[in-house]
Amino acid sequence: MLNGAGFKGRIAAAMLAAITMAPAAWSQTTLSTTVTPAPAVVGSTVTVDVRIDNVLDLYGFQFTLGFDSSVLRANTVGAGSFLSTGGSTFFGPGSIDNDAGSVAFIFDTLLDDVPGVNGGGTLASISFDVLRAGSSALNFSDVMLS
Repeated sequence: MLNGAGFKGRIAAAMLAAITMAPAAWSQTTLSTTVTPAPAVVGSTVTVDVRIDNVLDLYGFQFTLGFDSSVLRANTVGAGSFLSTGGSTFFGPGSIDNDAGSVAFIFDTLLDDVPGVNGGGTLASISFDVLRAGSSALNFSDVMLS
């Protein structure tokens, strides 16, 4: 049987363990974009890298990226390097629709019987021409992570 001091010590140790482990347990997977060069100059080409962070066991993904087609024109879509750290992949660059301002159904998947990747990195890179001064939101939709 524990005396009062021993019991309090174990409770304190358990609370400390829960607090120090909590940030990892509470981390959520996030998608984000990085534009280079920034700021963008009218008439130039910029690259938008789509990143994922805090992911566990990612085997494949898909997403659509929306943009303001009066400011940007999408040119090319390339695979990022993150998923291929887990093995061979099959990448689909999606379908560019500059009138609608979207690149739909960008996807990548691991091919072999391997575990998914963990951590974070670049999923895809999209090249845009800058058409005019202004700003363009970059919006994710139809996101699937597996």
